[in-house]
Amino acid sequence: MWTNRLSHKGCRGFSLVEVLVAFAILASVLTATLGVFSASVSSTRQVAGYERAVGVAVARMSEISRNADLEPGLWSGETEEGLRWITTVGVLPTTGEEKAIHRAIVPYNVKVTVAWQENAKERSVEIHSIRLGKGL
Repeated sequence: MWTNRLSHKGCRGFSLVEVLVAFAILASVLTATLGVFSASVSSTRQVAGYERAVGVAVARMSEISRNADLEPGLWSGETEEGLRWITTVGVLPTTGEEKAIHRAIVPYNVKVTVAWQENAKERSVEIHSIRLGKGL
């Protein structure tokens, strides 16, 4: 009366080796997928830091552009988010002919550097521009 289910030809199950191989493949795929996901999250965080820094640098450059009386100097500060900025304005070197022609207008070299700490690494963004100001 009792029938042995395992003796039927079409009802064969998985062997232990097949199950272990399937788990090994699954573990490898999951490890690779999680590694890619982790790298993506890290890159997204890094890009967000650069976007904030560029925004601060552009804002500082715009503030300098609105100032009609440019003067050589160095200014620095820090945002509420902890981004440190340094603005440097210097007279752009010119030749003798250019000095004679442009006494009323002086070209200034403007540099804005924004630095911040991210994952124990110092990161920075630097933008440069040449602005025209009143002669000396």
